[in-house]
Amino acid sequence: MNKALATGLLLTGLAIAGCQSTNTKPDTPSTVRPSSATAEQLFADALLQSGTAGQSQQLAAAEMFMTLGEAERALAICENLNPQNLGDALYAKQREIQSRALVKLGNIYAAKGQLEAPRLDTLLASYSASHNNSSSALNDTQIVALHELRADLYYDLNEPTLAIRERIILGHILAALPSRRVRSSLTSNGPSRNTDSSSDPKVGVDHNAMLNNAAIANDQSTMQINQELIWMMLMEQDIQQLQATSNDLQTQALSSSHTTTQSAQGWYELAIVNKDNQRNINQQYDALTAWQQQWPNHPANEPLPADLALIQHLVNNQPQRIALMLPLSGKLKPVAEAIRDGFMAAYFANEQAGGQTPEINIYDVSHGDINEHYDFAVSQGAQVVVGPLSKENISELAMRPALEVPTLALNQIEASQSYPTELFQLGLGIEDEAAQAAEKAFRDGKRHALIIAPAGSQGDRATQVFTQQWQALGATVSDGIRYSNELELSKIIEDAMHLNGSKARARDLRSIVGSFEFEPRRRQDLDMIFLVAQPREGRQIKPLLAFHYAGDLPIYSTSSIYEGEPNRNESDLNGIMFSHLPWFFQDTPEKTTILNTATLNARSQRLYALGVDAYYLFPRLGQLGSASHANFWGQTGVLSLNRYRQFLRKQQWAQFKRGKAQALISTQQRTQP
Repeated sequence: MNKALATGLLLTGLAIAGCQSTNTKPDTPSTVRPSSATAEQLFADALLQSGTAGQSQQLAAAEMFMTLGEAERALAICENLNPQNLGDALYAKQREIQSRALVKLGNIYAAKGQLEAPRLDTLLASYSASHNNSSSALNDTQIVALHELRADLYYDLNEPTLAIRERIILGHILAALPSRRVRSSLTSNGPSRNTDSSSDPKVGVDHNAMLNNAAIANDQSTMQINQELIWMMLMEQDIQQLQATSNDLQTQALSSSHTTTQSAQGWYELAIVNKDNQRNINQQYDALTAWQQQWPNHPANEPLPADLALIQHLVNNQPQRIALMLPLSGKLKPVAEAIRDGFMAAYFANEQAGGQTPEINIYDVSHGDINEHYDFAVSQGAQVVVGPLSKENISELAMRPALEVPTLALNQIEASQSYPTELFQLGLGIEDEAAQAAEKAFRDGKRHALIIAPAGSQGDRATQVFTQQWQALGATVSDGIRYSNELELSKIIEDAMHLNGSKARARDLRSIVGSFEFEPRRRQDLDMIFLVAQPREGRQIKPLLAFHYAGDLPIYSTSSIYEGEPNRNESDLNGIMFSHLPWFFQDTPEKTTILNTATLNARSQRLYALGVDAYYLFPRLGQLGSASHANFWGQTGVLSLNRYRQFLRKQQWAQFKRGKAQALISTQQRTQP
């Protein structure tokens, strides 16, 4: 989902005007700006009233405090009301306000408890059973807001199946209101997990950011936004997760004709169509056509998700001639050859699978003017150019006012909106990994980070991006240490843990009371570590952290921590979580081909994967550039384009267990601390 955890999902309140059988006037903007004094006066007046009127006004005061950002005061007012004395509608409103206040205060688990109360569950189920008619105790506004809150909360808690279910239910509710006008009162009452990437193109975009500043005029557009959110959450899950849930839904469908179950089954099967056919557009189109025939009236068919809606156009307009421009001599020769081998391995795998294969022309651009090489390739009929590799050559092409054909560069330069619109950039920089580490740690409930990184440009870039993303999410970098040689690691870590102060206090105490047993106590303002290190350094840092009483802190790292050797015992790295290229944890035809012909190391495998992705990406550049939130599930990660037409990567998460690197499921439920 990009856009994105975050990586955050805004709490969106959908207010429905004119949904009740009674005459309800549309909201009008107030000319009086609310204040704390106004809210307190409203609450004081409410206490003078009895019965439902007083209860309703107290909740109105609580809502006003929420609007003012005073969540603690709003929560206190709600808690002062005995839910057993409230009618169903006011009870639901109390739960809604309490949950929003608790989310605002960071107590997301308590908020979940409010929204999962048995009485509220019964009311929501009663609304669905009554087919949205006037026999329900809750009105449409409350029902939509509660399902919206539950969906967002489940997403925050990494419970995607439940979040998707809530949005599917919400879709059916909205679809049942065809003649009613809907407006969206978009708020951000909860913690934002990701941020807009305008300040840094390498930071993941909020996958719900399209809701910001939206003006929803009718039910249809509101339903479309809800469907896009369903799709993005589905796309955040692994194919294995999708298949497992789809199988469960099929089993449920055998014993139930419930509309939600059937609709969910269609959604999951469509998600599998999208993810299971990434290497072959023709097969994907055939599978999509079969799905449409099976589910002609499914909500996702009216219309299709934007990325799938372009499949037929891609099938009919596949490039027939490709130019691969690489420096096949000189200092970049080994790098270029590995990328070329990965590219051609994908070509032959696609050919063997019955896919359409274009003519490939390979150009050595080690010497001479890159512009002349480019123009010559285009003059020979190239419909897509893959390359160049060096940042210098990419910068040369970026200075042109326009590029004649789509061009997929195999590195990334500084972002700019002034580059030709046909220039796309794919690279393997550490920046994406640092941003992803921040997003995962935040989703895991961590808020106070210690950064350990090497001195030098790579450590600088990783530290900068992690810090920017971490702070944008609302978390704190408590400290950061940089190391330049292995001999200083122990002293640096000891100092970072503030152990000297603990030891000094013990010496002072011994001078007063005499000898006693003592164990130094590390600082307590940390709950995670972001580590940038090579395996050799990591094998020292992890044991040193344990030695200096920090072995309980979870460690999030980058791909540099793993050499890609599955047979090596890495017990010193046990427990470290890191993101890496999916290539290292998947068996594919391309990987099998290369394994049979080449000697592999971590660096060369990364380059092979880059070449493989470059081959499968070139026919999809138009799709990824046109469809909002479109992704490609490749060997270098889940790829999406930012507004600078640079590919952002979300890698596979893994963890060292019993000395081996083991892939983790990408979306996991958080455990309550």
